[in-house]
Amino acid sequence: MPEKETKNTAEKTAIQNFEVHSLKDADRALQLLGICDADLGRLQAKLNRKISKAQDEIRPDLETIEMEMKELINALQKYSEENKDQLFAEKRSLEMNYGTIGFQKSAQLVCQSGVDWKQVLEVAKKAYPDYVAATWNLVKEAIKKAPERTQDKLGILIEEKDTFYAAGKDKKRYQVS
Repeated sequence: MPEKETKNTAEKTAIQNFEVHSLKDADRALQLLGICDADLGRLQAKLNRKISKAQDEIRPDLETIEMEMKELINALQKYSEENKDQLFAEKRSLEMNYGTIGFQKSAQLVCQSGVDWKQVLEVAKKAYPDYVAATWNLVKEAIKKAPERTQDKLGILIEEKDTFYAAGKDKKRYQVS
């Protein structure tokens, strides 16, 4: 089934120069807004289908190359580990024509036997708070409902303003940010 085309050039020009002078014009603007939204959705769906098709076509090649790379890395690692004493006696890495192979030390935290991360966190909270990260966020909806004196102590003012919106019959809101 062929894709429905979007607005023609005359309609696009009419929208670009559209002015609202009456409720009839406002209703027409809402109608055009709905048409634009439908066109946008149709085009986004078309784009998503094309992207999905391209991904499906390319995915097998990507997977093949990724598997080949893993196999090459595994082969390099196996060779390096089997010949570690000989290849890396003087240095921890070996520069070659097309890259470098080597070993690097890395520190990894592991729990002692019988201890899990939850227990570590509880001990750290009490005895070593510098080792605990906490995330703090304001609960703005609660602050809006707080007494005025609390808002004042926080240094918060509630500023009411009218923000224009337009909504189609489907209740979808359109807002200019």
